[in-house]
Amino acid sequence: MNKINATRFMSQREFAAQLTELDLNHMEGCTRGGIPLLVKDGKVYVDAEDHHTLIFGSTGSKKTRFFGMPAVKILSSAGESFLVTDPKGEIYERTAAETAARGYQVLCLNLRNFHNGVTWNPLLLPYDCYHSGNRGKAVEMVSELASMIIGEDMQDPFWSNTAADVLVGLMLVLLESAEREECNVKSIFSLWDQYLDNREEMLSGLHKRYGDTMIMRRFRSLENSSEKTVGSIESVVAGGLNRLDANEEFVEFLSQEGLEFAQVVRQKTALYLVIPDENTYYHFIASIFMEQMYEALIAAAQEQPDCRLPIRMNYIVDEFANMPKMRNMASMITAARSRNIRFHLIIQSRVQLDEKYGAGAEVICDNCVNWVYLHSRDYKLLHTISELCGDVVYDNHMVLPLVSEFELQHLKKEEGEALVLAGRSLPCIVNLEDIDAYPDGEGEESSRKTVTKQKWLPVSVYHMKKSRSKSTCQYLPTREQMERQQMKRGMSRDTWLVGACNGVILIEDMADGKRVDSGAEIFRLCFAELADIKDAVELTWYKAPGTMRQHYYTLLCAGKPENACVTIQEIGEKCFTPVKINLAEKLKGAGIC
Repeated sequence: MNKINATRFMSQREFAAQLTELDLNHMEGCTRGGIPLLVKDGKVYVDAEDHHTLIFGSTGSKKTRFFGMPAVKILSSAGESFLVTDPKGEIYERTAAETAARGYQVLCLNLRNFHNGVTWNPLLLPYDCYHSGNRGKAVEMVSELASMIIGEDMQDPFWSNTAADVLVGLMLVLLESAEREECNVKSIFSLWDQYLDNREEMLSGLHKRYGDTMIMRRFRSLENSSEKTVGSIESVVAGGLNRLDANEEFVEFLSQEGLEFAQVVRQKTALYLVIPDENTYYHFIASIFMEQMYEALIAAAQEQPDCRLPIRMNYIVDEFANMPKMRNMASMITAARSRNIRFHLIIQSRVQLDEKYGAGAEVICDNCVNWVYLHSRDYKLLHTISELCGDVVYDNHMVLPLVSEFELQHLKKEEGEALVLAGRSLPCIVNLEDIDAYPDGEGEESSRKTVTKQKWLPVSVYHMKKSRSKSTCQYLPTREQMERQQMKRGMSRDTWLVGACNGVILIEDMADGKRVDSGAEIFRLCFAELADIKDAVELTWYKAPGTMRQHYYTLLCAGKPENACVTIQEIGEKCFTPVKINLAEKLKGAGIC
């Protein structure tokens, strides 16, 4: 039986000839870097071209140790900028000191510990665009920001779209009337509190100031709708703002002048984005950050004669498909390559990507020239890779896949085996090396000794600059007023936690008691995706002073998998007043069942 067609694996020697070769133990001074695609005989081979890479690997397949950490070492040796998502903070600890020694600006946006990293205000980039004359782009950015904060109601988009519109209006008031240091999350809370205190007076005041402008049109739904509809819209807005109000540290983190994107585009930068992988609460902020940075990079590239960044930027995004959807990702990855921006996306399965991005998943996959497969149980992915590798045809008319779904599931992890599909090249089974095989610094040989970890440099999130300027907007208070209102808000408002009969907390709502009790709409919003809760007989609203809110979030974000759900007993049942509500009646009144 003889093979009669050309389907075959490419040899590692053939594949290496198509890549850029680096000395594994002496990478200093290299001028072009990339993600490692092959390690052989003391050499590491990378794709140094403007190609995007998609890496498939299930949990435990050593994605970080084969790609994340080595890529950081290679890129910093080559003088390329990068943003790397770092769920456990281990990439920062392993590589930050070495990267800084190479003359890099090292920044860490730490969503695991806000004290150990730089702060970031998501309203500053839109503010700068707005006041530099590019108001259209500023409106686009705050619209995107509002949509990410509010979320998407798949059953009835009217509520989420209308609430996002209101939030955009609040942000535009800040862009138009606030000083730069006043334009922050705290000011959004302050405006919303003033609206809740006296809706008619505030809307009247905004009408006098802005008339029939784009800003005022954002509040039209609050003026022209029935009380019931307005109450529902307000509930959705409040729910979105609660995502930003997780705890005082998070609010401070989003309200300080810290990381500025102008810093990133001017010099070679290593940006570590530490995102908890066991708790997805802060993932939406990470998505907003990456999108805004991309906007800043594109703007900087457009100012160059060749429309390319002078220093290449690499996005190394682990758990990409587990993060909230970046709405413009399909267009981002399409336009990035010609601007000297590369994406290296690491996901667990194709199913995850399809569920998150729908039709956009095809665009993302099609724009990734390199596919690297480590391990997966996703049959759709296994079948796709097997088909892409082709069939072997024999002279007896037998047709067999070059690599079957079974064989793909049994690549040798201990030998760093991976299958690579690169551009128009034939498929290749490669070997990769663990991060311990790479040198720890310039001139140092490979070692498996314990590596000295970079110490976290604390950056206080409570470093406040007192504003000397007076507010230019009637409904924008001074910083001192905002601080007093925030303190009063957190201490005086009741905390309401919704728990099932077994005490597990399902959702938290910072609305006051009368609104919770009267608004059946909130049940529709809370339980639209929790079909199993319809079988419950009753629900308990646990009420406590606002001071208990911090304790609740401390438990919720404690960083332990078992705390993904918090029970009322863990928080301290005696601190709360239980209020029984007949769930069946509420759901029926809300039109759910």
